[in-house]
Amino acid sequence: MTIPGSALPACISGLLLAASVSRVTAAEAGAWETMSTLANSDAWTVYDYADDGSYFPDWAGDVAGEEYSFFFHTGDDPLWFFADTLGNPGNGKLLGNYAVEKVQAILADVLIASLPDFSDVECVVFASGPAGRTHYFSPSYYNVDFATEGWYSLRFPFDEPWFFFNGTGFQAVPVTAGLLATIEEIGFRFWPKEGVVRDVAAAIDNVKLEPLVESPALAVSATGNEFRLAFTPFKATSCLIEKLEPASPFSWEKVAGQTSITGTTEHVFTTPLSGRSGIFRVQSAANYTPFVTPAP
Repeated sequence: MTIPGSALPACISGLLLAASVSRVTAAEAGAWETMSTLANSDAWTVYDYADDGSYFPDWAGDVAGEEYSFFFHTGDDPLWFFADTLGNPGNGKLLGNYAVEKVQAILADVLIASLPDFSDVECVVFASGPAGRTHYFSPSYYNVDFATEGWYSLRFPFDEPWFFFNGTGFQAVPVTAGLLATIEEIGFRFWPKEGVVRDVAAAIDNVKLEPLVESPALAVSATGNEFRLAFTPFKATSCLIEKLEPASPFSWEKVAGQTSITGTTEHVFTTPLSGRSGIFRVQSAANYTPFVTPAP
């Protein structure tokens, strides 16, 4: 994917960033930041280590459905893309209580524009955890984890230790329910290799909050000549019904009209009873919902 030429960055006032802004945040499992509009992109901030400046990221919006946010490193200085309660993407859908929402991981597409110049990338959250109210850093993805330059879909899970800076180095801590309940900021830090002199792009897209995928309880009954299967999907999950074909190779086939079942109300499937028995099952998968950040 071609990176557009960068115009002069739009600097965000440090005073504005430091201001305490009260925003309602309500994290939603399955929330999906697609960077589909300039307002979505502008809800994020890039901190540039080269000059300690905070900027709006550049936005690539020429191709519908392929929008993303990007910025250029200055030599080997890192870049930090982040979203907080000031920018408030999606009116707070990425921030808040991950514990109640059962968020399992933060997902993101990242661009490795030049693998020889790339060192590593990590996810960062600001929350009240085992080390207090501070930044917590995920395990990193390193240069050796990628085969070549390009876009990669990365997963930053919460079921393994993250790290905080204790003043002299990074110390591992468990991701506790208290930490997950107090997410005030999320972000991604890109590190070039030391000594890089050319300006290479970094970019993010498709930031998602991965839900816990749970199978709903099934209620099976028969009334008259009708078989009835009822269940209620969990939040941020999509269900489908499959039937086992009775002839070789005995494969599971999707039942027509019984796919992409979402919502949190009861779904009822019925089919006539016949002389031959049937075996049905319900499959569940994560369901992601794109959001649009209102323009200021």
